[in-house]
Amino acid sequence: MSKIALGTVQFGIDYGVNSVDGQVRPEEVKKILSYAHSKDIDLLDTAPAYGNSEKILGRMNVSNFKVVTKTRHFDSLEIDNNDVKLLNNDFHHSLKDLKQDSVYGVLIHNADDLLKPGAEKLFDQLQELKQA
Repeated sequence: MSKIALGTVQFGIDYGVNSVDGQVRPEEVKKILSYAHSKDIDLLDTAPAYGNSEKILGRMNVSNFKVVTKTRHFDSLEIDNNDVKLLNNDFHHSLKDLKQDSVYGVLIHNADDLLKPGAEKLFDQLQELKQA
């Protein structure tokens, strides 16, 4: 595994202070992924919050990459069962969009979510998803 990952936020939204052309066009995404693969970059960083990045990646067949996605930012002051449902739904939606049966990893997008009361519910749900 390479120690370099390819971030995919700009595949799904207009992002970045140096973004001249905005969101990367799908035909360019294909070229970028091919180049990354040729350089042994095999880890993709994505998230549902990155617009349609995961859908675009799913159309590109990323089975030869390890994909890491992220959780949403949870707005509540305390993690409750509704947040756990959102996490679960987001995860399965990501798998569907990516056209994958699994992902290499899931990151907590907002570390502060782990400091909220009830955060263990997120951890427990992630453990369940990992076992599944």
